[in-house]
Amino acid sequence: MDDKVTPDMEALELRLQEGEVDSQQVLEHQVKANRLLRQQLDDLQKRLDEKENQLIEANEIIRALRDEVQTLHRQLMQQTSHQQLEQQTLHQQLEQQTPHQQLEQQTPHQQLEQQTPHQQLEQQTPHQHLEQQRRLKLTRQSTVALSPPKRRAPHKFVTFRVCLLSDPHMHILSRQKGNASRKIKVPTSLSAKEFHSFLRGAFPRLGNTDFQFVKVDGHRRIKTLQVSPVTPSVLKTSGELGRSALYILPKEILGKDVWNPKKGVIMHRRPIHPLVSRLLCRQMLLYRLEMVTPMKPWIQQMLIPVLMPQIAIAIPILMSQSLVAQDTERNQQRPGCYITDPTDTSAKTSIRNQLCPQDFGVFKPSKPPPHLHLRGRSRRPPSV
Repeated sequence: MDDKVTPDMEALELRLQEGEVDSQQVLEHQVKANRLLRQQLDDLQKRLDEKENQLIEANEIIRALRDEVQTLHRQLMQQTSHQQLEQQTLHQQLEQQTPHQQLEQQTPHQQLEQQTPHQQLEQQTPHQHLEQQRRLKLTRQSTVALSPPKRRAPHKFVTFRVCLLSDPHMHILSRQKGNASRKIKVPTSLSAKEFHSFLRGAFPRLGNTDFQFVKVDGHRRIKTLQVSPVTPSVLKTSGELGRSALYILPKEILGKDVWNPKKGVIMHRRPIHPLVSRLLCRQMLLYRLEMVTPMKPWIQQMLIPVLMPQIAIAIPILMSQSLVAQDTERNQQRPGCYITDPTDTSAKTSIRNQLCPQDFGVFKPSKPPPHLHLRGRSRRPPSV
């Protein structure tokens, strides 16, 4: 209302200055505006009084509730203290009582709980006793003795694919003849020093050469391992290798394998006469046939006259080779050379004279009898 009065008063003052309105009209308008303002002030005062009365009532209610809460709290504290005192007195009384008096004061329900199953069965009626026995029998039949769960033994071994690289300056993996790879199974409890010695035993070519462990990524690039110490347990738990094998990169070029007479490796083999090698192959084949299936007597009777002349010829050839070999060793010739000089024809003519076809009888040494096919099935000779 005040907002409406003020613009009217301003308009009346302007009109009064211009001479359009009298001063009497302006005074009447001011009186009306003052009355309206007084009415508004009275209404606001009444509202304030009502709000104050409501606040006073609310405060009184809050005080009353607070007093009630305090009284309840005091009552609860008194009750708890009284109960604690009662419990203490009861506990002291129970401690002073004898076991017989304690049993007399127990309730029937507590007495049943403390009784053994045998005592409970004795107190039951015959019908209840039979029913209880039947239930026990059914439960005993239905129960099965379950074995304890089997626990897996801890993994004590781990398997690696190990490859020995021959070139210490290799940066990208390439297939070379010098590389050796194998699968090894090692215990997880090995230390780094023991693991190194184990690998040296698995790859004798390493010897005392220092080496490092590397791996290969997806682009076949060689990278060093980022774990230390390098032990089987660390390699297994860290997952550093991933899908790569464990590569051994030596720090020096590895030497070639040296001949070891204990291994039975023949470094220089002397040439054997073709007849002797043919006889040995045939003897081995006959030996295998005899191992698989026992040789029949008619085969023995047929093969013995064929093989005996060949064996008789082979013996002097072997003896001559051994004698010539002894001569060559005395003369310190190179191992692996032939037993005689190629220009010397005397040895060739002597061997050719010894290998005369008439010494072999009916069959030639290079062909088996016509009724024997060693590669396929053997056919029996025609019945006489």
